[in-house]
Amino acid sequence: MPFFELTLSMAMDGVSKVAFSEGEGWPMMLKCTRCGHVGDKVQRVSSVGEAEMSGSRGVANHVQTCKECRAEFSVNVADAGAGAGIFDETNDESSPALITVIECRGCEPEPASFDGQGFTATSIGGATMDGVLEDGEWADYDVEAECEMALMEVSTAWALCAAPGKGKGRRRA
Repeated sequence: MPFFELTLSMAMDGVSKVAFSEGEGWPMMLKCTRCGHVGDKVQRVSSVGEAEMSGSRGVANHVQTCKECRAEFSVNVADAGAGAGIFDETNDESSPALITVIECRGCEPEPASFDGQGFTATSIGGATMDGVLEDGEWADYDVEAECEMALMEVSTAWALCAAPGKGKGRRRA
């Protein structure tokens, strides 16, 4: 089954690190691989929730039926490993940050707005603040360091990837 990684890039001002939390789930639109229909609303898929798959003993983090062809598809949030969900000075447009990895059966993720996603930002002065993205941006002020903090031009992308722990340069035990 295919795995997809969600990566994020953004511009930061006065911020040294941003840690995104799964919160209510990772936002995505889901495209049925059987008929190509893309759902009309954003789905938030979380590793916490479990739903039973019809006609199976299996469970998944998210199960949905295509409105067009009635095919059932599922999504599981995989362990993306240490460092997932962290964006810092080492990341930029040419090196986006890995946010999460999902396994899809019968569907593919499509980009969705990251608005409403919760995070903790660390200022260049060391202060931490919790925030929520709105219209792809966020701004605050670190009083102690006397500096503005801002996240701008937030964009996400989904890409096909290897299963976690089975990538390039790794050997099976």
